[in-house]
Amino acid sequence: MGLIGFNRARKPNGFTFIPRYYNAAKEDLDNRLGRFIDPEKTKSLTEEERIELAKSRIKMSLQSKTKKYVTDKSQEKNSNKRLLIIIVVLFMLAYLILQSGSILSFVSKVSQ
Repeated sequence: MGLIGFNRARKPNGFTFIPRYYNAAKEDLDNRLGRFIDPEKTKSLTEEERIELAKSRIKMSLQSKTKKYVTDKSQEKNSNKRLLIIIVVLFMLAYLILQSGSILSFVSKVSQ
């Protein structure tokens, strides 16, 4: 049996550095296009660096495709919900109109 406080795990210290400015979109663009714009950089690369560059290009393209797939799926789900609500509302309106008898009185007036 331990003394009070000795059997608890210590909480880790947090990292509190806050950068002054960070533009994720610009950094992503620089990573994707940086080596293609300057041909001198690609000539000086070793074979391992070229392989890593190719891997990073493949990884970025797969990430962008999965992001698009996820947003397409969520949009499709929202669209299906909206369609279901519209169909239910239309059926309720049709039911109310048919139950009120206004259609029958309209048809009898038109047929006379």
